[in-house]
Amino acid sequence: MQKILSLDCWGTLVKARESFWVDYSLMIKELTNASASPAEIMHISKLINRDFDEKSNQNKKSYNQEDRLRALVEVITENGSVQTGTLESIVCNIGVLIDSPQAYFNKLTDELPKSVTKRYSKIVLCSNTGFISGTQTSKILNKVGYDIFDAYFYSDAIDAPKPTRDFVEYLVAKLNLGDSLILEHFGDDPVCDNLTIHSNFIKSTILTNQQALHSLLAT
Repeated sequence: MQKILSLDCWGTLVKARESFWVDYSLMIKELTNASASPAEIMHISKLINRDFDEKSNQNKKSYNQEDRLRALVEVITENGSVQTGTLESIVCNIGVLIDSPQAYFNKLTDELPKSVTKRYSKIVLCSNTGFISGTQTSKILNKVGYDIFDAYFYSDAIDAPKPTRDFVEYLVAKLNLGDSLILEHFGDDPVCDNLTIHSNFIKSTILTNQQALHSLLAT
């Protein structure tokens, strides 16, 4: 029985930083000179991400972080325009937020590869938000030494933004997994509800944020 770990990059790793949305909203406000408060920016951003996720699942198309950021900036700025260099600055600063020294992040970097290699034969990464979280997560998981797919593997390769039926069928065929497969998905969205594919396919419980991190790091 092959055991596969599927990581929702944004939901599991980024949002596990408790202060992320606050820091994110303050940074957006500063870089866009928006009149909206950080709390309003946070609320609008979450609504936009939810809308894009719904479109992504409906259209089987991934909308990356730039798509989402552009939509956010258009809403919170007075003239609805995106200034040259604004998105690039936001992207750069999000990377800084993700990489900022945090106790959980340091522990994750040190301990996750050891734990994962004991429990899983393959790792795949998934993200509706695209390159930012996927790239950052890849840097951590690169230590594992198994097959690691970045976020584009879901969206560009097979037009499947999250672990959908199409993606798992593709994965089974590509990795010669046969009919016996356990896919454990960790994230904050119930994306695996429709993943009854093979007779021997087992869908594991989806955990959220800190729960997922604690489970992944468990020996």
